Amino acid sequence: MQRIKFYGELPEMEFLAGDTLDTFVIETDTEELTGADMYLILTTRQNPNEAVVRKKCTLTGENTFEVQLTSTETNGLNEGWYFLLFCLEYSSGYDFKKLQGNVYVHSSVRRPQE
Repeated sequence: MQRIKFYGELPEMEFLAGDTLDTFVIETDTEELTGADMYLILTTRQNPNEAVVRKKCTLTGENTFEVQLTSTETNGLNEGWYFLLFCLEYSSGYDFKKLQGNVYVHSSVRRPQE
């Protein structure tokens, strides 16, 4: 488990396409979470406005969310740099992207068939 403060800095990360990552635990300082959902969003650097992965986080405590990227979600990623961010989205239409970091995805190596 990786504990992260919502307004903190996300450390640079890397993983293999197809990996299941550790669970992210995000603690917010936000008082009012009524009508809010937290999402993990992964975009490419080339197109940061289009999500490659968008996964809803689970509210596990008063101000704590958890989410895990599984091999199903990372399997189709191409090698390269991505932006990983956490966003609070309110039913009123407002969203707040406060936590962002860089992720490098390595493609998995396939052995040649014999």
